[in-house]
Amino acid sequence: IRDRIIDMYHYPEEVVEVCRNLGLYVATGPGIGIRSVFSIAAFANKFRQDRGVIPLLNIPRIDPTRIDVIREYLEKAKNHQLRTHIHIATTKSEVFEFRKRTGKWEIEYLYEAGLLNSHILLSHLNWVSSMEIEKLSVVKPFVAVAPSSAMYLGEHGFTPVYSLLSHGIPVMLGTDGACSQGFNLFNEFRQLIILHKYAYTVELPVDIIFSNIVKNPYAFLGIKGGCLEVGAKALFTLISLDYLRSMPIRRDNILRALTSGFPRATYTVVGNDLLLTPDKLSALIEIYLNELSELEAEIRHK
Repeated sequence: IRDRIIDMYHYPEEVVEVCRNLGLYVATGPGIGIRSVFSIAAFANKFRQDRGVIPLLNIPRIDPTRIDVIREYLEKAKNHQLRTHIHIATTKSEVFEFRKRTGKWEIEYLYEAGLLNSHILLSHLNWVSSMEIEKLSVVKPFVAVAPSSAMYLGEHGFTPVYSLLSHGIPVMLGTDGACSQGFNLFNEFRQLIILHKYAYTVELPVDIIFSNIVKNPYAFLGIKGGCLEVGAKALFTLISLDYLRSMPIRRDNILRALTSGFPRATYTVVGNDLLLTPDKLSALIEIYLNELSELEAEIRHK
């Protein structure tokens, strides 16, 4: 269970309500092609003062046929001081279609138009050139990697995480929907290490990448978290070592064990609240199994 969620797609106001009930921080909002009862300005005005909500502009795709609309939305985000979340360079066909229509790669286009900055989160980047990485190193937007999504899409490209880190670009980790097993970031961490080594024959330094994916989501959201320091938010998850049995556990190999075992969160703390405990987890599993049984019975009856 996470203590914060960065969400895209439909009905952001309902996502906010669910996260409030769960006690989670959430960054979400309307955008291009996203169903919402609010405009960008109205959503920002309604939720800007909410302690647990960070309003976002969401752009699911850089469509070359709607580039003027995208520019307009990004200008609105800048005017309303909104963070922005963009899915970009996800597939080979997407980036080459964009270049065919505009004469530029997606990130190259946005950079030269002055539309990239450190308040933007770029997700995926499965197809990105060295030239574009150089440009990103100037403005330093955040980059979210989604390993399971890349494999699900069958892409023969993957985010060059080592190169991004070498250029000082902040990296984080995401699940991007149902292609991830239960929205499990531990699983995504393992997939990231394996897939990057397969794609680039370069093994990521586990301690550095883990530090990035823990701290950078808070940095993007403007929250002091992901660390044990005076003044930082009490936001952390305790992991049971009982599920890391692939190797003997020592202080110097715990992070490596996370990439080879199957860790399970035992406690999740947000502020002064215990959102997850073993008892709460057992109760949630029981509720889930009961609802699943009722659904199966309804399907059989039909």
